[in-house]
Amino acid sequence: MAGDIFSVYSSVFFGLTWPYIFTICVFFIMFRYINSLTYISYRKDYSCNPWLWRNLYTSAVHASVCGALATTSFVCSNDGFEDSTFNRLIVCISFGYMIYDFLDIVWSKEPISDENKWVLIHHVVLLICIPLCISFGYSGHAVCAGFAEINSLAINIRKLLRFANFTKQNCYVQANSVFCLVSCLLFRFCSPIILMVKITQDRHSIPLPFLAYLTLMMCLVLVVAIGFRFFMVVLQKDIIQRNKTSKVTKRQENGTS
Repeated sequence: MAGDIFSVYSSVFFGLTWPYIFTICVFFIMFRYINSLTYISYRKDYSCNPWLWRNLYTSAVHASVCGALATTSFVCSNDGFEDSTFNRLIVCISFGYMIYDFLDIVWSKEPISDENKWVLIHHVVLLICIPLCISFGYSGHAVCAGFAEINSLAINIRKLLRFANFTKQNCYVQANSVFCLVSCLLFRFCSPIILMVKITQDRHSIPLPFLAYLTLMMCLVLVVAIGFRFFMVVLQKDIIQRNKTSKVTKRQENGTS
């Protein structure tokens, strides 16, 4: 057992060769630079501090880029799950961002909220999975998981609109809430489940040690659990509470009339 563990993690270590490490570092620096530029869009009347606004804005940029690249990969290639250079580039972009965002949250002077604790857990899970996928030829499978960034974009837009003082009755906020729930179901539930089935089918044709396979399965289960929590938060705050508020308002208006 100890030999298997050493074999797996030595393969992961040597799988991240210098070109990948350099690419990851480049995108880490790039997202740090993007963060420093986002202060331009911040206004003093926003209901959040500048750090949170910059963090969310940078996250939205990453979600837009990786969501678009993942879609392009699956549309333009014959097999979206192939271990291609383009797919590895997408994975390196996400890896660089995850390291940046993890450090940005941990090193910020702001107290870590419960929501950001879940974000940190999510990043740790992906930071474990991505080297495994690169090392054992599963970058295409990792890109499939990257479709969740489409939902991340919706979640970030939801928060940015709220902090920019858009009301829940605003048509943009309501449309984004629906998109947020639908994309969560599709890309945070369906995609990981499909990915679990696909990895199980491919692990014999694309050799994957049992320990690495078990790690990926456990991480995907955690991703689904975190996605379920996000779904319930949005459903509760944006749909259920809004309906309750509108019913109370109608009752008050009827009582007044």
